[in-house]
Amino acid sequence: MWDIERLAPDARDLAEAAAAEAGWPLTEWLATRIREAAASELGDLPEEASPKDKAALLRYATHLPTSRLRLGKFRSRPSPEPEPPEALVESIAVSGIEEPLVLRRDPEDPEGYEIVAGARRWKAAVQLDLGDVPAVVSTLNDADALLVSVAENLDKDDFTPLQEAEVYLRLLTALSVPPAKLAAAIGRDLASIALTLRVLALPAPVKHAIEDERLGRQDVTGLMQAQDPIALAARLIDERTEIDEEGDESAGLPEEIDRIAKSAAKASGLPVADWIDRAIRQGVPPPPSPPPREAEVPIEQSLSALINAARRHAGLRIAPGPDEPRE
Repeated sequence: MWDIERLAPDARDLAEAAAAEAGWPLTEWLATRIREAAASELGDLPEEASPKDKAALLRYATHLPTSRLRLGKFRSRPSPEPEPPEALVESIAVSGIEEPLVLRRDPEDPEGYEIVAGARRWKAAVQLDLGDVPAVVSTLNDADALLVSVAENLDKDDFTPLQEAEVYLRLLTALSVPPAKLAAAIGRDLASIALTLRVLALPAPVKHAIEDERLGRQDVTGLMQAQDPIALAARLIDERTEIDEEGDESAGLPEEIDRIAKSAAKASGLPVADWIDRAIRQGVPPPPSPPPREAEVPIEQSLSALINAARRHAGLRIAPGPDEPRE
């Protein structure tokens, strides 16, 4: 369920003011705005893949024993892989795996396969004692395997900003993926990738707070521009704690609206939080802009400079894999 607390602070202020003026609860106003924005951008509201589409994918899959699969070295999620969501396990128990896993041959085991995409589906199948899973076997190299894994997790909005920045840096440096290829593979522009990489230059306490999700994606831009990001992070965390203690009744969107927002965001090539922020701003007149801060840190324009800066600041968090070239 998408959490309203992930809205950018200014977008949340706009939404709360508009909801109050309309006399609606925040969740109800936001759900209506998301429906309107999705309909205006996409026409008919997007639907999930139909059973017919899923059946077509499965026709091209082969069934392989779960015991012959293992997590690949070149994957975007941290190790150990998180347990699959309970809803996914229940869905597979009832309907089976409806989207095949993407695999490649295991270079260390002629009878085995590395999982490129679908690790949680595989772990759910293991939990359910399924003997085999539907899969498509690819010939992807290391860089392309990681690109597929990144694209899948971005599609599921499954990264913290720090995890996203780290995997971009790994692709651009250790695996020598050209920036344009990375941008095309994940559906982001170079400016978005450059901005994400700047997360790695934040102070360690701020990065830890982002990693354990005390701070979210909506906070990152403000933290990168702050003169004292540690102080700002502490204030934001305190504010979130107060909201949690008070028991915010508008913590999430209804499931149907959550699905519509994710589908529209995917079609637009934006993270869900960014798409909803944009939908709010387009539907609400912005307040007068405050005067610019004198000491605001500019966003660098050179992607190569950002990569070098990120490598200097990343420390031991970005280590090459066992088969990757070292500097």
